[in-house]
Amino acid sequence: MRTAEFDREQVLEAAMEVFCQKGYVKTTMQDLKEATGLHPGSIYCAFKNKRGMLLAALNQFIQSRWRQSQLCLDSEEPLDGIQYYLHQLAEKLCMHHPHCLLSRTVADFSSVDNDIRDALEQPWRELLERLETLLVKAKEQGSLKPSINPQNAAWLLLISVFGLRGFPQFMADEKSLHACIDLQINLMRCE
Repeated sequence: MRTAEFDREQVLEAAMEVFCQKGYVKTTMQDLKEATGLHPGSIYCAFKNKRGMLLAALNQFIQSRWRQSQLCLDSEEPLDGIQYYLHQLAEKLCMHHPHCLLSRTVADFSSVDNDIRDALEQPWRELLERLETLLVKAKEQGSLKPSINPQNAAWLLLISVFGLRGFPQFMADEKSLHACIDLQINLMRCE
């Protein structure tokens, strides 16, 4: 049997867009065929099925966009890095890039599929750990209020990140989103 030849990264980017816009359940093989330019036989050969293509798209999303966006967190002052990261998320939302493959897939799946649940959980856990590490550093540097528990604050920020990623585009008021981000971070800062 001949191996299908295509740019895997490009195909998965196209599949991501479809899964983000329609959700897994409403995405058909015809949608994937139109978006990727692959015939169903090639999709089945490379990914086994629609679920396999979703898992591959999730993996690519995590490896590229998710990890890339976390580079925003790098800063000498941890709270500045977190604030910058949140502002970047808000800007993407307001620039009509509201769909996040992770958030959309969470909305489509409950705990019925262990592989998908594990793929979804990993980046959120990594972000939670990264936020907590940054908040501990901020506390050590004296920029985080002493009364704030870094672990609890990390959970609060994770909820904010998830909220931004799932925020409806039609309600995205850029000025208000940025003001709320500044408020949240400033409430954590030492005066």
